[in-house]
Amino acid sequence: MAQETALQVIELQQLPIIVERLHSVKADIEQRTADALSLVCTEQTYKSVKDARAQLTKEFKEYEAQRIAVKDKILEPYTEFEKVYRECITVPFQTADAELKRKIADVTSGIVAQKTDAVQEYYNELVAAAGIDWMDDLTYRPKVNMSDSVTALKKQAKAFVDGIVSDVTAIDAMESSAEVMVEYRKNLDLPTAIKVVDNRHKALEEQRRLEEERRVRQAEREAAAEKVRAAAAAAAQTQPEPAQEISVDPEMPVQPDAEPVSQPKPEPILMTRFYAKGTKAQLIGLKNYLEKEGIEYGNV
Repeated sequence: MAQETALQVIELQQLPIIVERLHSVKADIEQRTADALSLVCTEQTYKSVKDARAQLTKEFKEYEAQRIAVKDKILEPYTEFEKVYRECITVPFQTADAELKRKIADVTSGIVAQKTDAVQEYYNELVAAAGIDWMDDLTYRPKVNMSDSVTALKKQAKAFVDGIVSDVTAIDAMESSAEVMVEYRKNLDLPTAIKVVDNRHKALEEQRRLEEERRVRQAEREAAAEKVRAAAAAAAQTQPEPAQEISVDPEMPVQPDAEPVSQPKPEPILMTRFYAKGTKAQLIGLKNYLEKEGIEYGNV
């Protein structure tokens, strides 16, 4: 009861008394504003409408000045009261609260640090027992709160290490273990590592398939060109040389053959007919070969 009495040191003894005559001027203001709103604004009357608006604005500003002056008078005692309240109440309480908070933080941070050290030491023992050399490079930072027990934190550390050991064991049994291990060490996510390696293998296999198809098409074009060259050579060897007709007049004596004059014999121009059947690429290769060799060709 004594404490409640001690806290009751603030009470309002007298309400601010404001002499109001607002209702007495309300009707007059409403009438004059209505009269101003009823004015018709045209090119000839806009100046008088502008004067009416200016007069209303002037009166409103005067009323506003009176209102603000009254407000300042009402708030002045409270402002002075608030200064005293801050000095007597706010400052002592806030100063004590800040100091107590610092003392608590000093103790709790020490406890958290002890828990963290204990968990980190236990984690290092688990890593040494696991025998996975690259785990020494991992940074394990458990989130430790005051409410966390060391036992629970150690269980979390053990689960973390056991998970890595299990994943590494599974990776060692895989065909592409080295590739998967490289990807796994990036984020310790085994499904993602396996997916990355599988996608890489699929991309490589697709590239090999495309390269093989390209080599097959190239071999087919070369084979087609070779067939064309062989056919052209065979046709040149089997085509008979055209016979030359000799006209003999029976009334004319046959002259003895003159001694033939040795002259270079031009290579005869031959013509053969054949058709070609093959893929589009092969036929294009045949056409390119004929043009390259200067062989005249056309449709049969």
